[in-house]
Amino acid sequence: MAQDSFRGGTGKNLAVPMTLPLHRRVSLRPWAPGDRGFLVELMTDPEVRRYLGGAVDTDVAKERSERCTAPAPWGYFVIELDGVPVGTVTYDRKRGPWEVSFQLERGSWGRGVMSVALTHAVEWFRAIEPRTALIAVTQRENVAARTAIVRAGGRAESEFEHYGARQIQYVFAPASTTDVSAGGIDGSGSLECS
Repeated sequence: MAQDSFRGGTGKNLAVPMTLPLHRRVSLRPWAPGDRGFLVELMTDPEVRRYLGGAVDTDVAKERSERCTAPAPWGYFVIELDGVPVGTVTYDRKRGPWEVSFQLERGSWGRGVMSVALTHAVEWFRAIEPRTALIAVTQRENVAARTAIVRAGGRAESEFEHYGARQIQYVFAPASTTDVSAGGIDGSGSLECS
């Protein structure tokens, strides 16, 4: 497995596997400039973005994809199926704990790709930050996302109303339940890349 170093928000080098094999067909790798067209397609697809606030304007999507691929922010991964980009997994920290988010192109829905990719993405995060809080939030209506989160080890923690819809916040248990903090990696916060 190829290794490279990625700089976290603290500026320290973190060894990050550049290809994270999940099983023979699914892998994760950092975003790259060659992904810009694919990222724009994901961001502008109204079905993919149905539970993510809707499709992003094409010009905004192009600007975000350019800004966020050279270099890619820490924890921004492309999901590949048989070497072809099919989705993304990202880590952002707006306030409080780190949040893992994801999106998958329609052609890959219903195949278990997201469950496998998200499971490995959570394992990657836990290897770097074993005791830092990690959450995922999705709309109650988004059964596929809820299923992937639960399969990846998420536990429903709370429900709330946001953006005019019922949301569920899931928590991924840290390696140790003592001294859990929202701290850990000092990220630069949300870059509004997806």
